[in-house]
Parts: sequence; structure tokens; C-alpha cells
Amino acid sequence: MTNSRAKASLILLRNAVIALTAFAAGRLAYDYIGKFIRIDAFSALRPRNAGVSDEVGIELKSVSLRHYHGMKLVTTAQIQRVDVSKDRQSFDLYNVTDGVYHGNSGEVHYAALKANWSAINRVLNVTERAHVWNADLNLETSNLTLEQKKQQVTAPKEIHGRLFDGQMTAGYFQYGIDTGEADAGSLHWMGTFSMLQDQPDTTPRKWDVQGDHYKRSKNSDVEQYTNGVASDGEIIIKAPKIERQVKSDVLTATGRVMYFSSKANVSADKVVVYRKERRAVLTGNVQMFVKPKKDKDKPPAIEEIPPFRPFVPVALASQHPTAPAISGPQSDRKATEDQLRSAKNARDYPMSVKAERIEYWYHKGERRALINGDIQARQEFPNLSWRHIWTAEGQYDGEKETLKLISSKGKKDTRMKNSLGDDLIATWLLFSTKEDDDEYEGEGVTGVVFNSDDELPRDKPKDPSTPAVPPTSDSSPGAPPADKPKQSPP
Repeated sequence: MTNSRAKASLILLRNAVIALTAFAAGRLAYDYIGKFIRIDAFSALRPRNAGVSDEVGIELKSVSLRHYHGMKLVTTAQIQRVDVSKDRQSFDLYNVTDGVYHGNSGEVHYAALKANWSAINRVLNVTERAHVWNADLNLETSNLTLEQKKQQVTAPKEIHGRLFDGQMTAGYFQYGIDTGEADAGSLHWMGTFSMLQDQPDTTPRKWDVQGDHYKRSKNSDVEQYTNGVASDGEIIIKAPKIERQVKSDVLTATGRVMYFSSKANVSADKVVVYRKERRAVLTGNVQMFVKPKKDKDKPPAIEEIPPFRPFVPVALASQHPTAPAISGPQSDRKATEDQLRSAKNARDYPMSVKAERIEYWYHKGERRALINGDIQARQEFPNLSWRHIWTAEGQYDGEKETLKLISSKGKKDTRMKNSLGDDLIATWLLFSTKEDDDEYEGEGVTGVVFNSDDELPRDKPKDPSTPAVPPTSDSSPGAPPADKPKQSPP
């Protein structure tokens, strides 16, 4: 019994020792785990710089960034310093270089002096010295955002640099990384502008373009310009709206399109340029002011196009002032007659032209034009002298330098009238447009011609806008009375 009791006592002692040892070990383990939990694994990364925000939880230096969304690499960059917010949702980036943002089907490179990345919104907001570039652009600005969800770069303030084939300054800019769509406001752009090149096979001209708004969309195959003004130094084009179909290379300008050059100023409601065909169509209240050749060396300027003085029906003639009679010596009157009846001086004095439609082929070697719709032309001379032309159709041959005026089918409504009282009609008339060339011919030419020997009623001059031959009911020029003598053109 004694041995049994001793043995039992030893077992109890052993168990007590084990229990005490286990308790002590557990206590030590608890204390150690508690201390470990309280250890800050990133304590070495905590910002100690003066001026660093209390919201910053981690500071990283000389960072090589590789950011993924799922399994897709979104962006890479080299960053001098990164301040991570305590909630790990905001990252302040300093001196970002070699940045590349990979979209779904496109990419942009970027650099910045200072930026912020929002992990919640997935937006990179550059707040100091932004630089972004790819094959389409190379731009700098003070402020820029790159939105991962929209795949979009936006500059809300002034931005400048290269856009496509020219240099741009804009008050606002937006670019779709995947779509290649560019949107700019308050645009000023300088470069080679293929859509305005009248001869695509010649050396590209430099254009200066300004406008309220520009938009280019690769997906919709359209370029758009709003309230645009473009100049290459030789011509100026102004239009409220311009659209270009990129693949077909068709340019459409609407709104009241204005064209200014040293030779002529033109306006129309709509202009369509088919660049592959080298063809342009002007429609809707087309007006042209042809300048005198003495002004040919003057640079083009945006200016008012003198309003065209239209044909005035007899019923309204009394409401308009009459032109003064030709006075002075007989030699002066003869000189005026010669001047009004000569085609050599067609470029010496300004001329106004109106029509409803002009179609022009401008390729070198094929230059020609068709003019239709209530065509009238008026040329003003010194001493309030003038000459006026009406016709139904005009055919201009730029290679042969001729202009043919053709009457309506079955009619003789091609008409010439001047302040001398000459009034002629014809089936058609063909003029040379060469300088100092007085040659012309016609078919079915009839009418009246006066000269300085005629006893004209000088005390009662005719209204310069009233035709000598009464107009037809539709106010178009009519045939002269049958009892008038027929005379050949001078």
C-alpha cells in the first residue's frame, strides 16, 4: 500500500508541474502574440517628413509601378514618391515618368510633376505639369484627368502641343483612348489641313484654323468643326458648321459659308466638296463678288460681300431712283459707250454674280463649272454706268478660258443690258475670259443698240434696273417687241 500511495503522489506532482508549465507557456505566448499584434509592420514606411498630411499612412520612394485590374495590366510608371492614404484608397504621386496607360484597344504615355490616383473611382488626376502623348497627339497642360472606366483623357484648362499633323492650343480637350475620338473647344490649330487642300497631289499648304469647337470620331468616320475660320494666307474659309466624312473624303459646310480670296469673295448656304473627284458644289443663294484686277495683290480679308442688285420688275421701277444721263463732251460719251461694250475690261471693274447652284471641277487640266438657277451678273463702272446679264445656265471652261451663257430650253432668255440703253437677247452667247480678249459669239442675237449719234431722250433717263424690254409674267427677261429693229451686236 505504501508503494502505491507513493506512486500516486508522484503522478499528481508530475501533473501539477505540467499544468503549471503549460500555464506559464500560455501566458508567455499570450504576451508575445499581444506584442506582435501591436507591432507596425510598415513603421519604417510611415512618413516622417515635415509637411506631410496626417492622412498619409504609408510613404514609398523610388517606386516602379505596375497596376493590374484583375489579370489585365492597366498602367506602368516610374514614381519618385508615393503617399498612400490611411484607408489605402488614395495615392499621391510625385515626379511621375515613363507612364504608360493601356486601354482595351489603345494606349497613351504620360508624365506629371504631381498627380493623385483614386482607387475607388479609378481616376488619375494630374494637378501639376501634365504631359500626354501617343501617335495622334503630344500635349502639355497644367491639369489633366485619366479615367480608367471611361477610357478617356480630359484637359479642362488650356492645353497645347501637337494634334495630328499640326500644333494646337485649346481651352478644353478630351480624347478617347480606345476610340481615338478627339473633342476640343476654343481651338487654334496650325498645320497641314488635308481636308482643305484643293489639289491633293500638290505640296501641302500650312493652314491656320480657329473655331469654337472641334470633334473627330474614328468610329463614326466624321470630323466636325463649329464656327470655324481657316486660312492659308491665300484664301479664308468661314462656316458655322463643317463636317468631313473621312473614308469617302467628302467635306460639307453649311450655315452661310463664306470664301474670301484676292480674286473673289463667295457666299452660299451649303458647300459640298468631293475631294476624290476634285469637285465642289455650292447651293442656295450663291453670291460672288469678283474683285478688280488692281486688287489682285491684296491679301484676303473677312469682309462684307456687297449685296447683289437684283432684276427689278417694271411695276416697281418707279420706286427706285433713275440713273443720270451721260453728260459732257461727245468724246466722253463715246468713251463710255466703248467701255460698256468691251469685254476686255471685264476684270478692270468689280462684278457681282448670283445663282442658285454652282458645280465646279477643280483638278488641274479638267477645270470647268456649271452654273444654274436665276443667274444674274452686274458690273458697275464710273459715273454710275453699269451692265447687267441674265441667263438660265452658265458653262465655264477653265482650260479654254471661255464662258457660255445658255437660255432655257425653247426660250431666248439670255439677255444683256447696259446703262446706255443697249438691250440684247440671244439663244446663247460665248465669251472669252482671257484678259484683254474681246472675242465673243452668239446665236439668235436680237435687240437694240444705241450710240452717241442717236437722239436719246437725255432729259428723261431710263431707270438702270428697268429692262428696256417688258419682262414676262414670271419677271424673267422677255423678248423685245416685234416692231423693234433687229441689230447685230457691236
